[in-house]
Amino acid sequence: MKLGWCDICLNVEDLEASRNFYESFGFEVVEGDAERKYYVMKNDSARIGLYKDAFEGFMLNFRGGDVFANSAILKEKGLEFYSGPTEGKEGGASATILDPDGNMIFLDTHPDELEPEYQKKVGVLAHLIDE
Repeated sequence: MKLGWCDICLNVEDLEASRNFYESFGFEVVEGDAERKYYVMKNDSARIGLYKDAFEGFMLNFRGGDVFANSAILKEKGLEFYSGPTEGKEGGASATILDPDGNMIFLDTHPDELEPEYQKKVGVLAHLIDE
């Protein structure tokens, strides 16, 4: 099973204060903005998502994999989904599953995420994605 890459996503109280804090560690914004209430930030191969009012706690967001194929494998293993898998309005797909402690695991793929130019833009290594 190829899940794609992983963003660790944090629920934050003050989006700009959190962005500034992580910039101190050398992270740079590669996606999102204040208007959409989120930033995805990157430092080398480390990626974090900062989200305001989107979910509680934290979440592992696996992006760029085949959501439907991975969901089928997980269902065969007896895991139950919190939501999905569903296809997005513009393509792509998503599904959510909770681990035994209630932590959210989000499988998510946007239509352009498998494209090499997108991977280059957000600093994802192409070998992490199924070809």
